Amino acid sequence: MFGLKKMSLLMAVVNMVGIQYANAGEPQINCQLNSVDCVFNDAAPCNLDECNNECCDSSGFRVFAGAEAVFLNPNFKGDASAVSVNGVETRSRNLSGFYASPRVWAGVHFGDSPYFAQVRYWELEAHEGSTVESLSFASSAMELRTFDFELGRNFFRDDCDRHMAITFGGRYSDYETVDSVAASEFTGQSISSAFANSINQFDGTGLTMSLLASRRIGCSDWHLFFSTRHSFVFGDVQAGAFTQASSASATSAAYSNNGAINGPTDTTLYTGEFQFGTEWRKELACVPAEAFLRVALEWQIWDASNDGRAGSTSFADVVDNGTLVGSSAAVANSGPLAANLFGFSVGAGVNW
Repeated sequence: MFGLKKMSLLMAVVNMVGIQYANAGEPQINCQLNSVDCVFNDAAPCNLDECNNECCDSSGFRVFAGAEAVFLNPNFKGDASAVSVNGVETRSRNLSGFYASPRVWAGVHFGDSPYFAQVRYWELEAHEGSTVESLSFASSAMELRTFDFELGRNFFRDDCDRHMAITFGGRYSDYETVDSVAASEFTGQSISSAFANSINQFDGTGLTMSLLASRRIGCSDWHLFFSTRHSFVFGDVQAGAFTQASSASATSAAYSNNGAINGPTDTTLYTGEFQFGTEWRKELACVPAEAFLRVALEWQIWDASNDGRAGSTSFADVVDNGTLVGSSAAVANSGPLAANLFGFSVGAGVNW
């Protein structure tokens, strides 16, 4: 009897050990990162290294690419060009909305190292023209371009909650603004007209540097991010201003045509760029890639305000029998080479 009880107890212990061994040999489904309930990959074994090796391999050369649609509203520094015909004024610089501009980038990670190289391109073309009255019009145009080639370094690569990268490289920049305004009027006693045009151009090469930092929001796929970029581009700026005014009656006429050109002049263009927003990142299932979507506020500063100025003024009056019957005036102001742009951006891309 005692031997039978002893045998039953031994069999119970063996069964318990066997059950524990079987459970220990089964792979767990959910991976927990940093001792929190963040699921890494529901289909992979609970080992971060094995998850990376089997589904998210980051070894070897890897490429990345992305694109953004940037919507910016330009605000110029300095006075606008204007014309006046018989006391009625018309002004230029009527860029008042948000203008869409593309930004694209692509690069490569150097194997297992934290270093990478990338190229970036961005351009903004804003054009606006309007007929103020039947014989008056004003138009404005602004074109900005940048092309960057740079090297960078990633930090906190193995941290799922935070990321930081810095870059340094070269930049080409192109800046151009054109303003035109004109007006005419026929009063029965005289014909008067005025025209003003201003242009500002810059292009050059220089240095650019950036900082990008992000932080995961809880255990979600969303991250807050902030980026800033500062560039110093050395090049030539050229400014021009041209005006014309005329008035004529049955017995007399007056005409004035003037212009001014400044440059080309060596100058340094500073560009500051700031972004703050949120980004969604997701590992693609069993594909060594990560997709992301982002939306952000954006602010840009373009400033070479010490250079790029030109001005011109013209006026013409006609008098019949001691009475002013026609008057016209035009003022063109070019520069300074400075603008603030504020808006938002929406982007997407993939990191392979």
